[in-house]
Amino acid sequence: MANKSSQNQSPSATPAPDPSVGTGAAALGAPLAPPIEIDYSEPSSTLQHLHFRYPLRRYQEEILGMVNSKLARGERQIHIVAPPGAGKTIIGLQLISTLKCNALILAPNTTIQSQWGQKLDSFIPPELEGMISLADILGTHEDKPLKPITVLTYQVLST
Repeated sequence: MANKSSQNQSPSATPAPDPSVGTGAAALGAPLAPPIEIDYSEPSSTLQHLHFRYPLRRYQEEILGMVNSKLARGERQIHIVAPPGAGKTIIGLQLISTLKCNALILAPNTTIQSQWGQKLDSFIPPELEGMISLADILGTHEDKPLKPITVLTYQVLST
């Protein structure tokens, strides 16, 4: 059970841990992948239409503002920390919608993986329902070519 001080903390966007610190795969001797350069000048055509239909919560707006500030400063490693139910999936989809770039999402299990599709439905404008489907935008490792938003479980990466 979490202590009271951790329960009262608001969600935040903090820099991701330095990969050279020795955590995760790097600690096991696995080579670190070079940073990926993203070209934001050519958005995916299906992602251009995404927009969240509902108002964001105040703290979600604050997190998105922090992330946008970090991106504007050239930071590319950003770690968003928020409690369960805070809307991290919505924040992630809003970032994808704003940046208009393809995304790879890593989920701990299939329940969280399917949650991305459920939440993505709230980003398809009503006037485009029927013309754009979730299947046009969201996919898994089984889709070839990959969809604009690909959601994988950690398990898929290990097999």
